[in-house]
Amino acid sequence: MRRVISVLMVLILVAAGCLGSPSHETHSNSFNYSPASASKTPVATVSEEKCVCNVSSDLSKELSDLKTKVELLNASLEECRSSATLLEYSLNVTQSRLAALTSDYNECLVNLSACNATSLKLEECQKGLESAQAELGECRATSDQLSSELEKCRLKLNEAYDVLNRTYTDGSVELLIERDYYEEAIEAIDGATQEIYVMMFSMLYDPDDWSDEANDLINALIRARRRGVEVHVLLENSLDTNREAYDYLKSNGIDVSYDSPSKTLHAKIVVIDGRIVFLGSHNWSESALHWNHEVSVKIISKQLAGEVINYFWSVRGS
Repeated sequence: MRRVISVLMVLILVAAGCLGSPSHETHSNSFNYSPASASKTPVATVSEEKCVCNVSSDLSKELSDLKTKVELLNASLEECRSSATLLEYSLNVTQSRLAALTSDYNECLVNLSACNATSLKLEECQKGLESAQAELGECRATSDQLSSELEKCRLKLNEAYDVLNRTYTDGSVELLIERDYYEEAIEAIDGATQEIYVMMFSMLYDPDDWSDEANDLINALIRARRRGVEVHVLLENSLDTNREAYDYLKSNGIDVSYDSPSKTLHAKIVVIDGRIVFLGSHNWSESALHWNHEVSVKIISKQLAGEVINYFWSVRGS
């Protein structure tokens, strides 16, 4: 536009200069005026009209060109405005998309953070699982070992049952000579589960002798009592040597008593779980269990055991 205005100003100045030139010639010719030349057409007037026509023609052309250019510029301006409107719309759409993308990006960051946290938890779980699998492997190895040991125990138990069936068949009798009595009696007492009855003429307890077999039998009675087995002991009243055993058993919760002073209790009997009966010459003393020639029998008989227990209570109650 500035260029168009500049061109217009130049044209106006040129036009102004062209109109001024004939004016000088007219003034010049007025001083040289003569009647002879009065009839002729004035030179200045023709030149002025010619110049004006030329300038008008040029201006019209320039104006026409300028109008054309202005129309073209207006068209370009309108096109630019349309383009600007489209660009503004595109910008708004792009901004909306950018805002949506920004929101999605932020959400992705949050999800990524959650995924990272979940990944850490998964790693921890994986480590825990691996540790648990290792422990499970150890447990399985231990279980296999225990199963093997259990199978061995079952075999031994079956063997023991076989021996028990052979040894504790009702009505069987086994002769016990010397030390055999001690070994069988202490094994049976340690295996008792219900009740034990002892009738003994001599029961000597010597706390200072750790190798005394009589001490072992007396302590076996105390162990049985602590397992919940009922233990009843009847001793000869006339022997002062029985006092220490009596006091020791009494202090450990054993039901112990003396027989009647009117008669001597010379029996040497042990009854275990209403089934096993020991009868014979063995007292519970070191001399009888280790030094003397003694003989007793081990009898498996519920009927005999019941009769001996009845005898026990009849002697104790007399």
